[in-house]
Order: sequence, then structure tokens, then C-alpha cells
Amino acid sequence: MASKTENEVTGIINIIGNGTSIHGDVTSNGDFRIDGAIQGKFVSKLKLVIGPTGFIEGDIECNDCEVFGKVKGNILAHETLVLRDTANVCGDIRINRLSIEPGAVFTGHCSMLNVAVPQEGE
Repeated sequence: MASKTENEVTGIINIIGNGTSIHGDVTSNGDFRIDGAIQGKFVSKLKLVIGPTGFIEGDIECNDCEVFGKVKGNILAHETLVLRDTANVCGDIRINRLSIEPGAVFTGHCSMLNVAVPQEGE
């Protein structure tokens, strides 16, 4: 059985609250929820949730991502990206699995990780 990370054991979630704005890159080893705004690159080894009032202007890299708010930048989700009905994403996404609810807005290109692209004539 795989061992749990310290974050999974303690249940700690990092939060940027509504009304808080950060200008600069953010890196986290734990789960993260954003209800405020970030201008800069965001990297997390676990899950990122962007709440309905959350906004990120910059590239995102994480394991799993659930978007209720707005993103203006590229997203790399090593596992799953979920765009909820209130999501508005403008940028390219690279994902393993994707779920888009009716009402979500996505403008950009999408590519799947670890998928062989068929060549002409195959």
C-alpha cells in the first residue's frame, strides 16, 4: 500500500481567501484552494481548487485541478481537470482526464498526456 503524504494525513489545505491578491509565483506541496487572485505561475504536487470567486492569471501545473472560477493561462494537470459550470478558462490545457460541465467556458487547445498521436496513413 502506498504511504500517505503528510498533507493527506493531517488534512491541511492551503487557502487564498476572497479579497486577497498575490503577485508572483506560488509553489505548494499540498492541496490548495484559491478564492482570491494570483498573478503568476502556480505549481502544486497535489490538488488545486479554484473557487467561484477565484482567478489565476498565469500558468498552472498540478496533479488534479477543479475550476469553478476563472483562469487566464495554460493548465497542465497530470491527472484530472474538472471544469465546473461556472468555470471560464482561456488558455491551452494538457491533461490525462478531462470533465467539462454544461455552462463552462473553455477557449484554447486541449491535448492528452501519454497518448500516441496517429500519423498520417495509420
